[in-house]
Amino acid sequence: MVTDSLNEVAEAEITLTEPTALRLAAAPFTYPNGLNLSCHECYNGSIDVTVTDGVPPYTYSWDDNATTADRSGLGALTYTLTVTDANGCQVNSERITLTSLSAATGAWMANTGTDPAQHYLGTRDSTDFVFKSNGQERLRLLGNGELKLTSPVLNTGVVYIDANGVMRGGGTGFPDEPPMPVEPCGEELQGLKYWNTGGNYFVYPQCDQDNMPVLGTHTPTPVSFITSGAERMRITPEGKVAIGTAPVGAIDGYRLYVEDGIATRDVLVKHGAWPDFVFASGYSLLPLDELRDFLQRHKHLPHVPSAAELDAQGGVALAEHASALTRTVEEQALYILQLEERLQRVEQRMVHLEASKP
Repeated sequence: MVTDSLNEVAEAEITLTEPTALRLAAAPFTYPNGLNLSCHECYNGSIDVTVTDGVPPYTYSWDDNATTADRSGLGALTYTLTVTDANGCQVNSERITLTSLSAATGAWMANTGTDPAQHYLGTRDSTDFVFKSNGQERLRLLGNGELKLTSPVLNTGVVYIDANGVMRGGGTGFPDEPPMPVEPCGEELQGLKYWNTGGNYFVYPQCDQDNMPVLGTHTPTPVSFITSGAERMRITPEGKVAIGTAPVGAIDGYRLYVEDGIATRDVLVKHGAWPDFVFASGYSLLPLDELRDFLQRHKHLPHVPSAAELDAQGGVALAEHASALTRTVEEQALYILQLEERLQRVEQRMVHLEASKP
């Protein structure tokens, strides 16, 4: 209530409100074994944090100096979280103790819902990870990612699986060991892929029958075939094949190049449109006087390339040349038929003239 100098009175009602109290819930993840870590001295625990009410945004302060809301990659320790809202109001979590198997228990159980980025079996630094049986080292995963087999049944050389499913290899018995396939399911001989020159076996299911082996390169590098120390054939990165010549010629549009010639019983050349259209009705045959003029000026037949054109394209394209020659022969046949018709008319006229003489 307010009273002024004239004793006038005014009243107003004011209600002050405050935010709902800041609330915090922190729940550790529990594995199927009932504990918060999957094994002894593991660091795969996690805590899920939910904050409500108060005035966001919130800041998070853990007793181990972490400042994120949710936590992962945690060990079997006790954790406490303090959350502060935008008004500076704070709420503290209860002490959260993550539990794990004891060293004496040594029990292992399968887990579900794990995060591979945080829940794994291995090391966090550059030290090796070792697998043992009967107190003896059998397998070592090196800090650089390499895998080292230390089983007494293994030695330097080829590794294979015997009839009992046991991994074996190396030693002096390599020549008598079963032949192994190469790419894509082959093994290595001291770091190198091997290909048995006496023949190779690619047996299903040892090899995927739908994934055939390859011989070649995975980089833009040519493949050369050599005899007597000299290159005899080359396959370029572009897929061109040269026999008896290297490098491949500069002619575009072709894939096979053979020096010195080819001896064969037959050659099948795929052709394009064949010039049967010459015999179609309405085909425009070049008049003889124009043909004569063309020959005098160009010194070659129509549709047939000149010597200069053949030199420019590096040779004769057989399919194109055969089509051009066939067209020329078919046109010559039409010229002959035209000349026969003209000759028949001349002969008929001569007979008529002879018959009309007195």
